[in-house]
Amino acid sequence: MKNLNVLYHACLNHYIVTGEREHPSHLLAMLLLQEKENYKPLKISEGKFYEVYKKQIDKKIEQVIKDFQMTKEDIIEYIEADGVSSNDYEHDKIWFVFCEGFGVMHGEMMYRPNQTAEEMYFSTYELPEFMQHKKIKKL
Repeated sequence: MKNLNVLYHACLNHYIVTGEREHPSHLLAMLLLQEKENYKPLKISEGKFYEVYKKQIDKKIEQVIKDFQMTKEDIIEYIEADGVSSNDYEHDKIWFVFCEGFGVMHGEMMYRPNQTAEEMYFSTYELPEFMQHKKIKKL
């Protein structure tokens, strides 16, 4: 799982230097997939998956928010970018900003549980754009 950790920290360093950040759901997926052994491939809905692992997922969400210095206003911008007017900040933060991040892990574990964390991540996301111009192999 070291490679997703390297990728997460490369994104963090890029943010520190440029102020640009990857989408929060991508960052969350990087963190969660590093610990995929701690989750079971439950054949349940995404909402139920979140309820079962709420404590662990919320801890990683808070880490992304802290590491990338995201304000409430930043998160509301992500929500509104989905065409949603935020009426319930905490609910909307989970379901319109971070949901895809834990949804990737849930779906990949359910249907392709034998993949590595990196295979799960890259089945949905590409290498961050700031890294695509460099001669870096896909992790």
